[in-house]
Amino acid sequence: MVGVGSLMEFQSSRFAGRTDSDGKPILLEDQKRTKWDRAQIQRGVAALQHAADALQRRGVGWGPYALQAAIAECHARERDVLVDRATRARGLGARHALSSGDA
Repeated sequence: MVGVGSLMEFQSSRFAGRTDSDGKPILLEDQKRTKWDRAQIQRGVAALQHAADALQRRGVGWGPYALQAAIAECHARERDVLVDRATRARGLGARHALSSGDA
């Protein structure tokens, strides 16, 4: 269940930047990254690495939460959020096979 913990860290790290002063949602590419919680992002990275290590030891594929966390990590780390997301998803899919479990 480390994958879901990692995903939660990445997703909650952006809470402060997701809405404007009126509570209206802000698109990812328009969010101010300075409002993102860098400590939560680092915890997400560490948890995702822990999940990857566990998966490799067990010789199994990535579960849905760990895979979503890996995509969220791309969003959190990427400078240019306008990069084609389909390209990133294909790259992740090529590296990690989905399984029915999660790390």
